[in-house]
Amino acid sequence: MEKKQRNVLIIILLIAAAVLLFLLAKKLNADPANRADLGAETFAEQEKTEEDSDKTAPDAGEASEAGGDDASSEAQEAAEMMAKLRLTDQNGEEKRLGDFKGSYVIVNYWASWCPPCKAEMPDLQDFYERHKDEEDFVFIALNATGGRESRESADAYISENKFTFPVYYDLSGEIGYALGLSSLPSTFSLGPESEPGFFMQGMRSLQDFEQLLEDTRSEFK
Repeated sequence: MEKKQRNVLIIILLIAAAVLLFLLAKKLNADPANRADLGAETFAEQEKTEEDSDKTAPDAGEASEAGGDDASSEAQEAAEMMAKLRLTDQNGEEKRLGDFKGSYVIVNYWASWCPPCKAEMPDLQDFYERHKDEEDFVFIALNATGGRESRESADAYISENKFTFPVYYDLSGEIGYALGLSSLPSTFSLGPESEPGFFMQGMRSLQDFEQLLEDTRSEFK
């Protein structure tokens, strides 16, 4: 897979009812993994932003000078907000994504009733086995708990198939809602300071997961 430069686009996150809204940002060039930057605006907001930008395009010099400071500030704010998102481990202890700072984090969002999720699980297990001993690597199988999915059904599926990767639960739906994860499975990454990384939607292969980790490490050296 040809490596493509990541076009970082992180907009200041909107706060609604104390839930931080993180959604997808501008897609990368159409590579085989269909990866996108993980940002902070809805598709409707993105389209409107692009339309407004076309109508009132700033002077190139002014945009370059102001854009650098804005991008840095927005990236830092996005990382801080991402770090606050909550999940629950198999012992019932609440964690935050920020608890994994210092590592490159790969999160797979799944449910036991989802056929594509189950189809990619063996590759996720292989991916985890390859990297689990690396000090700067964390893999999280984040279960979309609630509605059709229960913690019990998720645990039963993991146990029956003898998967050994760490399982966490999105009990409140906070992460799924905040990141706009409306499709299962979905996989995204974080940098060592909880920076929003890349996003992949739909069933993926071992090669895709390896590329996602490689790209995330390259982006946040």
